[in-house]
Amino acid sequence: MQNLHLIEILGSVGVTQLPLRGFPNLRSRSVVGTVRIGTDGRTFLPRRSLGRIPNQVLRDSKLRFGRPEKRCAVRITGETPAGEISSYHVYQGGMEFRPVLPKQRFSPGDSVRISIEILPIESFIGGLQHIEFANIQLSKWVSNQTLVKSVKLTGRKLQILFAQNHPLVDLRLFELGAKLERYPGISNQRGGVYLDCSFSDYVGRVFKLRIRHDGFSQPEFQVDRGAGFEKVTMISFDGIRLIFRYGKRALSTVYLKAPSRNQYVIGSPREYNGNYLNSVRDMFDQASILDSVKLSRRLEQVMLLNGSSYDQGRIGAEIAYMCGVSFLHLRNLVIEEPSKGGKDLYTSDRTVSIQARMLRETPGRRSRNFISAELLNLVRKLGQDFRHNPAMRFGYAILSLVNLKNEIKTLFLRVPNRKV
Repeated sequence: MQNLHLIEILGSVGVTQLPLRGFPNLRSRSVVGTVRIGTDGRTFLPRRSLGRIPNQVLRDSKLRFGRPEKRCAVRITGETPAGEISSYHVYQGGMEFRPVLPKQRFSPGDSVRISIEILPIESFIGGLQHIEFANIQLSKWVSNQTLVKSVKLTGRKLQILFAQNHPLVDLRLFELGAKLERYPGISNQRGGVYLDCSFSDYVGRVFKLRIRHDGFSQPEFQVDRGAGFEKVTMISFDGIRLIFRYGKRALSTVYLKAPSRNQYVIGSPREYNGNYLNSVRDMFDQASILDSVKLSRRLEQVMLLNGSSYDQGRIGAEIAYMCGVSFLHLRNLVIEEPSKGGKDLYTSDRTVSIQARMLRETPGRRSRNFISAELLNLVRKLGQDFRHNPAMRFGYAILSLVNLKNEIKTLFLRVPNRKV
Protein backbone atom coordinates (compact mmCIF):
# COMPACT_ATOMS: atom_id res chain seq x y z
CA MET A 1 0.00 0.00 0.00
CA GLN A 2 2.06 2.91 -1.28
CA ASN A 3 -0.55 5.68 -1.29
CA LEU A 4 0.11 8.87 0.65
CA HIS A 5 -2.07 9.16 3.72
CA LEU A 6 -2.35 11.84 6.38
CA ILE A 7 -2.63 10.72 9.98
CA GLU A 8 -3.36 13.27 12.67
CA ILE A 9 -0.90 13.12 15.53
CA LEU A 10 -1.72 13.95 19.11
CA GLY A 11 1.53 15.44 20.38
CA SER A 12 2.48 17.07 23.63
CA VAL A 13 1.80 20.53 22.23
CA GLY A 14 -1.38 19.83 20.26
CA VAL A 15 -2.50 18.29 17.01
CA THR A 16 -0.30 18.19 13.95
CA GLN A 17 -0.48 16.33 10.65
CA LEU A 18 2.32 14.12 9.33
CA PRO A 19 2.43 12.07 6.12
CA LEU A 20 2.52 8.26 6.41
CA ARG A 21 4.11 6.54 3.42
CA GLY A 22 4.48 2.89 2.60
CA PHE A 23 3.17 1.48 5.85
CA PRO A 24 3.75 -0.98 7.49
CA ASN A 25 7.45 -0.08 7.10
CA LEU A 26 8.59 0.74 10.62
CA ARG A 27 10.42 3.84 9.44
CA SER A 28 7.12 5.30 8.29
CA ARG A 29 5.43 5.03 11.68
CA SER A 30 3.80 8.17 12.95
CA VAL A 31 4.37 9.08 16.59
CA VAL A 32 1.08 9.62 18.40
CA GLY A 33 2.84 10.92 21.45
CA THR A 34 2.72 10.13 25.15
CA VAL A 35 -0.33 8.43 26.64
CA ARG A 36 -1.13 7.40 30.18
CA ILE A 37 -2.44 3.93 31.00
CA GLY A 38 -5.58 4.06 33.09
CA THR A 39 -6.40 2.05 36.19
CA ASP A 40 -8.32 -0.43 34.00
CA GLY A 41 -5.22 -0.98 31.86
CA ARG A 42 -6.64 0.90 28.90
CA THR A 43 -5.25 3.88 27.06
CA PHE A 44 -7.36 6.67 25.66
CA LEU A 45 -6.85 7.79 22.06
CA PRO A 46 -9.21 10.50 20.78
CA ARG A 47 -10.57 10.11 17.28
CA ARG A 48 -8.38 12.93 16.00
CA SER A 49 -5.24 10.97 16.95
CA LEU A 50 -6.23 8.19 14.55
CA GLY A 51 -6.90 10.30 11.50
CA ARG A 52 -8.89 8.96 8.58
CA ILE A 53 -9.07 5.22 7.96
CA PRO A 54 -7.37 5.03 4.57
CA ASN A 55 -9.65 4.64 1.58
CA GLN A 56 -7.37 1.85 0.42
CA VAL A 57 -8.45 -0.26 3.42
CA LEU A 58 -12.10 0.19 2.49
CA ARG A 59 -11.44 -0.66 -1.15
CA ASP A 60 -9.38 -3.70 -0.19
CA SER A 61 -12.07 -5.11 2.10
CA LYS A 62 -14.75 -4.55 -0.54
CA LEU A 63 -12.62 -6.36 -3.12
CA ARG A 64 -12.07 -9.39 -0.87
CA PHE A 65 -15.40 -9.64 0.93
CA GLY A 66 -17.83 -7.83 -1.38
CA ARG A 67 -18.50 -5.12 1.21
CA PRO A 68 -16.49 -2.29 2.76
CA GLU A 69 -15.31 -2.75 6.36
CA LYS A 70 -15.39 0.21 8.76
CA ARG A 71 -13.15 -1.54 11.28
CA CYS A 72 -9.40 -1.34 10.89
CA ALA A 73 -6.57 -3.42 12.40
CA VAL A 74 -3.70 -1.36 13.79
CA ARG A 75 -0.30 -2.01 15.28
CA ILE A 76 0.60 0.07 18.34
CA THR A 77 4.25 0.20 19.34
CA GLY A 78 5.17 1.37 22.83
CA GLU A 79 8.62 2.41 23.99
CA THR A 80 10.04 0.80 27.15
CA PRO A 81 13.48 1.00 28.79
CA ALA A 82 14.18 -2.47 27.38
CA GLY A 83 13.14 -1.50 23.87
CA GLU A 84 9.98 -1.35 21.78
CA ILE A 85 7.06 -3.76 22.02
CA SER A 86 4.22 -3.94 19.49
CA SER A 87 0.67 -5.17 19.89
CA TYR A 88 -2.29 -5.64 17.53
CA HIS A 89 -5.70 -4.02 18.03
CA VAL A 90 -8.89 -3.27 16.10
CA TYR A 91 -10.29 0.22 15.78
CA GLN A 92 -14.04 0.10 15.06
CA GLY A 93 -14.66 3.74 14.34
CA GLY A 94 -16.28 6.20 16.67
CA MET A 95 -14.93 9.15 18.63
CA GLU A 96 -12.48 7.28 20.82
CA PHE A 97 -10.26 4.21 20.91
CA ARG A 98 -9.20 2.54 24.17
CA PRO A 99 -6.75 -0.28 23.42
CA VAL A 100 -5.13 -2.36 26.16
CA LEU A 101 -1.35 -2.49 25.84
CA PRO A 102 0.50 -5.67 26.88
CA LYS A 103 0.11 -6.07 30.62
CA GLN A 104 3.42 -7.92 30.78
CA ARG A 105 5.29 -4.70 29.95
CA PHE A 106 2.98 -1.82 30.89
CA SER A 107 1.21 -1.11 34.17
CA PRO A 108 -1.66 1.23 35.19
CA GLY A 109 -0.38 4.74 35.70
CA ASP A 110 2.54 4.36 33.29
CA SER A 111 3.18 7.10 30.77
CA VAL A 112 4.10 5.50 27.47
CA ARG A 113 5.28 7.00 24.23
CA ILE A 114 3.51 5.14 21.45
CA SER A 115 3.19 5.12 17.68
CA ILE A 116 0.38 3.71 15.60
CA GLU A 117 0.11 2.30 12.09
CA ILE A 118 -2.44 0.44 10.04
CA LEU A 119 -2.00 -3.36 10.01
CA PRO A 120 -3.04 -4.64 6.57
CA ILE A 121 -3.81 -8.32 6.22
CA GLU A 122 -0.54 -8.93 4.39
CA SER A 123 1.42 -7.74 7.43
CA PHE A 124 -0.74 -9.83 9.77
CA ILE A 125 -0.08 -12.93 7.68
CA GLY A 126 3.61 -12.12 7.50
CA GLY A 127 3.84 -12.61 11.26
CA LEU A 128 2.35 -16.12 11.23
CA GLN A 129 5.38 -18.12 10.16
CA HIS A 130 7.26 -20.56 12.39
CA ILE A 131 4.38 -21.34 14.72
CA GLU A 132 5.28 -24.56 16.52
CA PHE A 133 3.08 -27.36 17.86
CA ALA A 134 4.59 -30.12 20.00
CA ASN A 135 2.93 -33.35 21.10
CA ILE A 136 3.75 -32.81 24.76
CA GLN A 137 0.56 -34.65 25.78
CA LEU A 138 1.73 -37.75 23.88
CA SER A 139 -1.47 -38.16 21.88
CA LYS A 140 -1.46 -41.27 19.72
CA TRP A 141 -1.38 -41.35 15.93
CA VAL A 142 -0.34 -37.71 15.46
CA SER A 143 2.85 -35.85 14.62
CA ASN A 144 5.54 -35.43 17.26
CA GLN A 145 6.08 -31.85 16.10
CA THR A 146 4.47 -29.58 13.51
CA LEU A 147 5.70 -26.22 12.25
CA VAL A 148 3.93 -23.57 10.19
CA LYS A 149 6.46 -22.84 7.46
CA SER A 150 4.55 -20.24 5.44
CA VAL A 151 1.16 -18.60 4.96
CA LYS A 152 0.28 -17.11 1.58
CA LEU A 153 -2.75 -15.12 0.49
CA THR A 154 -3.88 -14.74 -3.12
CA GLY A 155 -7.18 -12.88 -3.36
CA ARG A 156 -9.26 -14.77 -0.82
CA LYS A 157 -7.33 -18.02 -1.17
CA LEU A 158 -5.18 -18.84 1.84
CA GLN A 159 -2.44 -21.46 1.60
CA ILE A 160 -0.85 -22.70 4.83
CA LEU A 161 2.26 -24.88 4.50
CA PHE A 162 3.14 -27.18 7.40
CA ALA A 163 6.19 -29.30 8.14
CA GLN A 164 5.75 -32.23 10.50
CA ASN A 165 7.59 -35.14 12.08
CA HIS A 166 5.06 -37.99 12.06
CA PRO A 167 6.29 -41.25 13.60
CA LEU A 168 4.05 -43.53 11.52
CA VAL A 169 3.61 -41.73 8.18
CA ASP A 170 6.28 -40.63 5.72
CA LEU A 171 4.76 -37.22 5.06
CA ARG A 172 7.04 -34.31 5.93
CA LEU A 173 5.18 -31.43 4.28
CA PHE A 174 1.49 -30.79 3.76
CA GLU A 175 -0.57 -27.79 2.69
CA LEU A 176 -4.01 -26.70 3.83
CA GLY A 177 -5.98 -24.59 1.37
CA ALA A 178 -8.61 -22.32 2.90
CA LYS A 179 -10.93 -19.46 1.99
CA LEU A 180 -10.54 -16.11 3.76
CA GLU A 181 -13.80 -15.23 5.47
CA ARG A 182 -13.08 -12.29 7.76
CA TYR A 183 -10.35 -9.84 8.72
CA PRO A 184 -9.93 -8.18 11.09
CA GLY A 185 -11.86 -9.81 13.90
CA ILE A 186 -11.70 -8.64 17.51
CA SER A 187 -10.64 -11.15 20.16
CA ASN A 188 -12.25 -9.74 23.28
CA GLN A 189 -11.31 -12.58 25.63
CA ARG A 190 -7.71 -13.22 24.58
CA GLY A 191 -6.89 -9.88 22.98
CA GLY A 192 -5.36 -9.19 19.60
CA VAL A 193 -6.70 -9.57 16.08
CA TYR A 194 -7.96 -12.67 14.33
CA LEU A 195 -8.45 -13.92 10.82
CA ASP A 196 -11.31 -16.30 10.03
CA CYS A 197 -11.06 -18.80 7.20
CA SER A 198 -12.82 -21.98 6.14
CA PHE A 199 -11.87 -25.21 4.41
CA SER A 200 -13.74 -28.27 3.17
CA ASP A 201 -13.46 -32.02 3.66
CA TYR A 202 -13.60 -34.60 0.86
CA VAL A 203 -17.38 -34.31 0.47
CA GLY A 204 -17.53 -30.51 0.67
CA ARG A 205 -18.54 -30.02 4.29
CA VAL A 206 -17.20 -26.68 5.51
CA PHE A 207 -15.10 -26.29 8.66
CA LYS A 208 -14.09 -23.02 10.31
CA LEU A 209 -10.55 -22.14 11.38
CA ARG A 210 -9.42 -19.01 13.21
CA ILE A 211 -5.90 -17.59 13.49
CA ARG A 212 -5.36 -15.13 16.33
CA HIS A 213 -2.33 -12.94 16.96
CA ASP A 214 -1.75 -10.15 19.47
CA GLY A 215 1.54 -9.02 17.92
CA PHE A 216 3.86 -9.92 20.80
CA SER A 217 3.20 -13.57 21.80
CA GLN A 218 3.03 -16.67 19.62
CA PRO A 219 0.03 -16.70 17.26
CA GLU A 220 -2.53 -19.43 17.82
CA PHE A 221 -4.89 -21.49 15.69
CA GLN A 222 -8.43 -22.10 16.92
CA VAL A 223 -11.12 -24.55 15.78
CA ASP A 224 -14.86 -23.99 15.92
CA ARG A 225 -16.48 -26.43 18.35
CA GLY A 226 -20.03 -25.11 17.95
CA ALA A 227 -20.24 -23.29 21.28
CA GLY A 228 -17.12 -21.27 20.49
CA PHE A 229 -13.55 -21.50 19.30
CA GLU A 230 -10.94 -23.58 21.14
CA LYS A 231 -7.19 -23.10 21.06
CA VAL A 232 -5.39 -25.75 18.98
CA THR A 233 -2.39 -27.39 20.65
CA MET A 234 -1.47 -29.79 17.82
CA ILE A 235 -2.11 -30.07 14.07
CA SER A 236 -1.26 -33.30 12.26
CA PHE A 237 -2.01 -34.85 8.86
CA ASP A 238 -1.55 -38.49 7.89
CA GLY A 239 -2.43 -38.10 4.21
CA ILE A 240 -6.14 -38.76 4.85
CA ARG A 241 -7.12 -37.32 8.21
CA LEU A 242 -6.37 -33.78 9.39
CA ILE A 243 -6.32 -33.89 13.19
CA PHE A 244 -6.62 -30.96 15.58
CA ARG A 245 -5.98 -31.42 19.28
CA TYR A 246 -7.60 -28.82 21.53
CA GLY A 247 -8.54 -28.40 25.16
CA LYS A 248 -6.98 -30.94 27.51
CA ARG A 249 -6.91 -33.99 25.23
CA ALA A 250 -9.82 -33.59 22.81
CA LEU A 251 -9.27 -34.41 19.15
CA SER A 252 -11.16 -33.30 16.06
CA THR A 253 -10.67 -35.26 12.82
CA VAL A 254 -11.43 -33.91 9.35
CA TYR A 255 -11.12 -36.19 6.34
CA LEU A 256 -9.42 -34.05 3.71
CA LYS A 257 -9.28 -37.15 1.51
CA ALA A 258 -11.49 -40.21 1.45
CA PRO A 259 -10.22 -43.61 2.62
CA SER A 260 -8.68 -45.48 -0.30
CA ARG A 261 -6.92 -48.64 -1.41
CA ASN A 262 -3.69 -47.03 -0.26
CA GLN A 263 -4.95 -47.90 3.23
CA TYR A 264 -7.14 -50.93 2.71
CA VAL A 265 -6.76 -53.79 0.23
CA ILE A 266 -10.09 -55.58 -0.07
CA GLY A 267 -11.00 -58.63 -2.07
CA SER A 268 -14.29 -59.45 -3.76
CA PRO A 269 -17.39 -60.15 -1.64
CA ARG A 270 -19.38 -63.32 -1.84
CA GLU A 271 -22.92 -64.11 -0.80
CA TYR A 272 -23.24 -65.20 2.81
CA ASN A 273 -25.93 -67.24 4.54
CA GLY A 274 -24.14 -68.63 7.59
CA ASN A 275 -24.94 -69.00 11.26
CA TYR A 276 -23.97 -65.42 12.13
CA LEU A 277 -27.29 -64.38 10.63
CA ASN A 278 -29.47 -66.42 12.96
CA SER A 279 -30.41 -63.42 15.09
CA VAL A 280 -31.47 -61.22 12.17
CA ARG A 281 -33.37 -63.57 9.86
CA ASP A 282 -36.15 -61.78 7.93
CA MET A 283 -34.61 -58.35 8.82
CA PHE A 284 -32.40 -58.00 5.72
CA ASP A 285 -32.68 -58.71 2.03
CA GLN A 286 -28.99 -59.18 1.10
CA ALA A 287 -25.94 -60.47 2.97
CA SER A 288 -22.34 -60.62 1.76
CA ILE A 289 -18.92 -61.23 3.28
CA LEU A 290 -15.41 -60.12 2.45
CA ASP A 291 -13.04 -62.94 3.36
CA SER A 292 -9.98 -60.70 3.46
CA VAL A 293 -9.26 -57.07 4.30
CA LYS A 294 -5.60 -56.08 4.57
CA LEU A 295 -4.21 -52.89 6.05
CA SER A 296 -1.58 -51.36 3.76
CA ARG A 297 -0.10 -48.62 5.93
CA ARG A 298 1.88 -48.98 9.13
CA LEU A 299 -0.33 -46.37 10.82
CA GLU A 300 -3.52 -48.44 10.55
CA GLN A 301 -1.64 -51.64 11.37
CA VAL A 302 -0.38 -50.17 14.65
CA MET A 303 -3.81 -48.68 15.40
CA LEU A 304 -5.36 -52.12 15.02
CA LEU A 305 -2.76 -53.81 17.24
CA ASN A 306 -2.39 -51.20 19.98
CA GLY A 307 -5.36 -48.86 19.62
CA SER A 308 -8.40 -48.40 21.77
CA SER A 309 -11.94 -49.45 20.90
CA TYR A 310 -12.37 -45.90 19.54
CA ASP A 311 -9.42 -46.41 17.16
CA GLN A 312 -10.74 -49.78 16.05
CA GLY A 313 -14.13 -48.18 15.51
CA ARG A 314 -12.52 -45.64 13.17
CA ILE A 315 -10.87 -48.42 11.16
CA GLY A 316 -14.20 -50.25 11.05
CA ALA A 317 -15.94 -47.12 9.73
CA GLU A 318 -13.27 -46.65 7.06
CA ILE A 319 -13.59 -50.28 5.95
CA ALA A 320 -17.35 -49.72 5.78
CA TYR A 321 -16.67 -46.69 3.56
CA MET A 322 -14.56 -48.85 1.24
CA CYS A 323 -17.38 -51.39 1.03
CA GLY A 324 -19.92 -48.66 0.39
CA VAL A 325 -18.12 -47.07 -2.55
CA SER A 326 -16.57 -50.25 -4.00
CA PHE A 327 -19.44 -52.75 -3.83
CA LEU A 328 -22.61 -50.97 -2.78
CA HIS A 329 -22.17 -48.13 -5.33
CA LEU A 330 -22.96 -45.41 -2.82
CA ARG A 331 -22.00 -41.87 -3.79
CA ASN A 332 -21.05 -38.93 -1.55
CA LEU A 333 -20.68 -41.17 1.47
CA VAL A 334 -19.95 -39.21 4.66
CA ILE A 335 -17.96 -40.61 7.61
CA GLU A 336 -19.00 -39.38 11.04
CA GLU A 337 -16.88 -39.32 14.19
CA PRO A 338 -17.00 -42.78 15.82
CA SER A 339 -17.66 -41.16 19.22
CA LYS A 340 -20.81 -39.41 18.01
CA GLY A 341 -24.19 -41.02 18.35
CA GLY A 342 -26.49 -41.77 15.43
CA LYS A 343 -25.35 -42.80 11.98
CA ASP A 344 -21.74 -43.89 11.51
CA LEU A 345 -21.88 -43.16 7.77
CA TYR A 346 -24.55 -41.79 5.47
CA THR A 347 -24.99 -40.52 1.94
CA SER A 348 -25.08 -36.74 1.61
CA ASP A 349 -28.66 -36.90 0.30
CA ARG A 350 -29.53 -38.78 3.52
CA THR A 351 -31.28 -41.64 1.76
CA VAL A 352 -28.90 -44.36 2.99
CA SER A 353 -27.49 -44.95 6.48
CA ILE A 354 -24.68 -47.25 7.60
CA GLN A 355 -24.05 -48.62 11.07
CA ALA A 356 -20.48 -49.94 11.31
CA ARG A 357 -18.54 -51.79 13.99
CA MET A 358 -15.29 -53.69 14.44
CA LEU A 359 -15.11 -56.67 16.80
CA ARG A 360 -11.94 -58.37 18.00
CA GLU A 361 -11.98 -62.06 18.87
CA THR A 362 -10.61 -62.91 22.31
CA PRO A 363 -9.79 -66.31 23.81
CA GLY A 364 -12.78 -67.90 25.48
CA ARG A 365 -15.38 -65.69 23.79
CA ARG A 366 -18.14 -67.61 22.02
CA SER A 367 -17.68 -65.64 18.83
CA ARG A 368 -20.76 -66.95 16.99
CA ASN A 369 -23.21 -65.78 19.65
CA PHE A 370 -21.35 -62.51 20.19
CA ILE A 371 -21.27 -61.69 16.47
CA SER A 372 -24.94 -62.55 16.07
CA ALA A 373 -25.83 -60.29 18.97
CA GLU A 374 -23.78 -57.43 17.52
CA LEU A 375 -25.46 -57.80 14.11
CA LEU A 376 -28.84 -57.59 15.82
CA ASN A 377 -27.71 -54.45 17.63
CA LEU A 378 -26.62 -52.85 14.32
CA VAL A 379 -29.93 -53.68 12.64
CA ARG A 380 -31.83 -52.16 15.56
CA LYS A 381 -29.66 -49.04 15.31
CA LEU A 382 -30.67 -48.77 11.66
CA GLY A 383 -34.30 -48.93 12.79
CA GLN A 384 -33.63 -45.86 14.94
CA ASP A 385 -32.04 -44.11 11.94
CA PHE A 386 -35.16 -44.86 9.89
CA ARG A 387 -37.43 -43.39 12.56
CA HIS A 388 -35.37 -40.20 12.72
CA ASN A 389 -35.02 -40.00 8.94
CA PRO A 390 -38.23 -41.42 7.37
CA ALA A 391 -37.00 -40.65 3.83
CA MET A 392 -34.21 -43.23 4.09
CA ARG A 393 -34.85 -46.12 1.72
CA PHE A 394 -32.52 -48.64 3.30
CA GLY A 395 -29.38 -49.00 5.38
CA TYR A 396 -26.41 -51.29 5.83
CA ALA A 397 -25.09 -53.10 8.87
CA ILE A 398 -21.35 -53.59 8.32
CA LEU A 399 -19.38 -55.61 10.84
CA SER A 400 -15.61 -56.18 10.58
CA LEU A 401 -14.26 -59.17 12.51
CA VAL A 402 -10.64 -59.45 13.70
CA ASN A 403 -9.49 -62.94 14.69
CA LEU A 404 -6.62 -63.91 16.98
CA LYS A 405 -4.19 -63.74 14.05
CA ASN A 406 -5.29 -60.14 13.30
CA GLU A 407 -6.96 -61.25 10.06
CA ILE A 408 -10.00 -59.20 9.10
CA LYS A 409 -13.25 -60.32 7.55
CA THR A 410 -16.16 -57.99 6.90
CA LEU A 411 -19.83 -58.92 6.85
CA PHE A 412 -22.44 -56.53 5.46
CA LEU A 413 -26.23 -56.73 5.33
CA ARG A 414 -28.68 -54.58 3.44
CA VAL A 415 -31.64 -53.67 5.64
CA PRO A 416 -34.71 -52.13 3.94
CA ASN A 417 -36.83 -49.45 5.55
CA ARG A 418 -40.11 -51.30 5.38
CA LYS A 419 -42.13 -48.15 6.14
CA VAL A 420 -41.06 -46.37 2.94
